[in-house]
Amino acid sequence: MENNRFGETKYRNYGILEMFSEELDTWVYAINVDQILDEPELFRNKISRERYEKMLRYHNRLDKMLLVGNEILFEYGISRYFPEVAFSEWKRHVDAAGKPYVEGPRQLYFNMSHAGTYSVCAFSKNPVGVDIEKIRPVDLSIAERHYCHSEYEEIMRHQGNEQIKRFYQYWVLKESFTKAVGLGLSIPLNVFSFDTGEDDGVLYVEHSINRGKYLSQQFPFRDIRYEMALCIQGA
Repeated sequence: MENNRFGETKYRNYGILEMFSEELDTWVYAINVDQILDEPELFRNKISRERYEKMLRYHNRLDKMLLVGNEILFEYGISRYFPEVAFSEWKRHVDAAGKPYVEGPRQLYFNMSHAGTYSVCAFSKNPVGVDIEKIRPVDLSIAERHYCHSEYEEIMRHQGNEQIKRFYQYWVLKESFTKAVGLGLSIPLNVFSFDTGEDDGVLYVEHSINRGKYLSQQFPFRDIRYEMALCIQGA
């Protein structure tokens, strides 16, 4: 008997990308919603009523499909972790700090993001944040006003498109951290920065509001028009 509402065959048809960070012990799933040919309204019985009603409030089809994409990945990720457990046994919650998690046979943290035509969803045993952004032209004075001075200086040492790329690499790192902490962009982006640790590709960040040890990572994405980063709260 199927334990999910989409089915493995349907999952394959959606072309879901599976990525794993060994350093952060975190799975990330992504889907290009342009590959989903079904109309959003056909997902009425495949996503929760609350999320479906939220989707209906969107006017743009792409916005609707990005939400649908997140829901597909949410269920897909849980089914990959625990294929023997019916999806209906999992309950979605938000803790006191605003960090989303699901509870069933065990507790599992997750986080969602979307940009352009991609939805992404990350799963971890620890509080997790994920952010994806599509690289577009940007006013670099945003970095001067909102990033740490050293980060802005590092961006400006580059030229042309590389400046824009570095801007977004910092942005996804910062936003994934604020999501892992659970306080979102209420945290000023210039009050924390990232230090390289002993492990290649892992960055360490500690914030005075929450003194948990956080691990961050710029995460390579198959589509080079995008930047993505992960952050988890360490033990």
